[in-house]
Amino acid sequence: MTVADVEAMLVELRTVAALEASVYLARSGKGGARSLRGKAVHAPARRVARTTIMLGPEEGVVFGVRAIRAIEAAADGCSDVVGMAYWWSNCIQLRWMLWAMCHGGGFGDASDGPPIVNEFDWVMKVLVPPLKDLECYIFENINTNLWSNVLVETAMSEAFASVAQSANHSPHHPRISQQELAIHRWHDALAAVNRTLVASGQGAPAGHVELLKQKVVTALLRRLDSSLFAHLVQEDQAAMEDGSSIHRDHFGGQKHNASFDTRASSMKLDSKLLPFPKGPLTFGVGINLKMAVTRWTNWASDIDIKEDLKGIDEGYSLFPRLRATADLLMMPKEVLTDRVTRSEVVPGLPLRRICQILERFEPDDFAPDPLPAGLLDALHQETPPSQPTPSPAAKLDAGYEPPSESSLLADGLIEPVSLELDDDSDDELDAVSEMYDSTQTAPESRGEETQRFQLLKELWSSAR
Repeated sequence: MTVADVEAMLVELRTVAALEASVYLARSGKGGARSLRGKAVHAPARRVARTTIMLGPEEGVVFGVRAIRAIEAAADGCSDVVGMAYWWSNCIQLRWMLWAMCHGGGFGDASDGPPIVNEFDWVMKVLVPPLKDLECYIFENINTNLWSNVLVETAMSEAFASVAQSANHSPHHPRISQQELAIHRWHDALAAVNRTLVASGQGAPAGHVELLKQKVVTALLRRLDSSLFAHLVQEDQAAMEDGSSIHRDHFGGQKHNASFDTRASSMKLDSKLLPFPKGPLTFGVGINLKMAVTRWTNWASDIDIKEDLKGIDEGYSLFPRLRATADLLMMPKEVLTDRVTRSEVVPGLPLRRICQILERFEPDDFAPDPLPAGLLDALHQETPPSQPTPSPAAKLDAGYEPPSESSLLADGLIEPVSLELDDDSDDELDAVSEMYDSTQTAPESRGEETQRFQLLKELWSSAR
């Protein structure tokens, strides 16, 4: 065996030890991992960042890519939101740490100084892009889990049916319509999502918990908006097929950011979850939609969800389609012939959708007048059906956008963490090593299996 072979084996042992200490044993309960809170929650990010930087451009890139793939595998193995949120949070922390190193952070506190391009340019070019991609992927999985297993499942609960039946048979309570009950169903389901997110963030830094809640709840509300709107404009409900899926390209691009609008519009919902009656679209349907959107928006405000407007008028960010449809059904229709006025009063819908809704509009007791003569013809001439116009709300359906590293620090969403080896790191590594020592049956062989951890400790110690 040559010297080069020995050196290669030592590198492999050190890499395995770093992956074990950083990823594989992070949530196993070994070495006191289950009790980690606060700063220790991001031990995986801190250890991966420290090891990557200390190994340098050649070995660091190889280790960094392997670590990212290991984090992906660990996140894929989580069936609960708590586990997925743990790895999502570590992805953000790791991405910020690597960025901080490139901006003069060194192994101490981060700095807002200029990038040290010559020394750490390889980190930003090779490792940060796949980290962002993985961050998006884990976030998509969190949303899918919450949508299917918490939001929809809670809304479908039969407990609501018994409550409605009891209320409707009580002389002391007004009768609850199916549409009102649907609003209550989604409201309680959203509250269940919030409870799940709060539970998943126990022990994590407050900034990460708030960021996750803001991003997740906003995405779920927009997905609910898209799904309910699709059912509203789809006359043949049986034609809606469940084609929801998550497309992913292994670290290869933006496929993780599949539009929620596309997936939600193809998901069929039970009729008891619709806050509007089936059939023609009327002024009364607009009232139902306005009540639902107002109730859910107020709930979001109560838990401090801030609207991300992105050029959309305030109040339209969370439910752009449903709110615009409600306004359209309840407004004087003659103003729609003016393009400027139309963009102001119905900002969430393209002209193609406006025509589709108006074609199904019928007078009712609230608005007994029919559509003005020639209105639909004028709108169709302005934009023929064969030339669809882009939806003003489409920019809200881009999916998860990873927050920039600089904004994380500026907004107080991240806590600067040193990459220096400290007493806590020594204690954690010793605990992992002792765990392996205790498995040795022969006293004379005890410690032989943990030589790889000694190699890792020597690497980390050079950062002091």
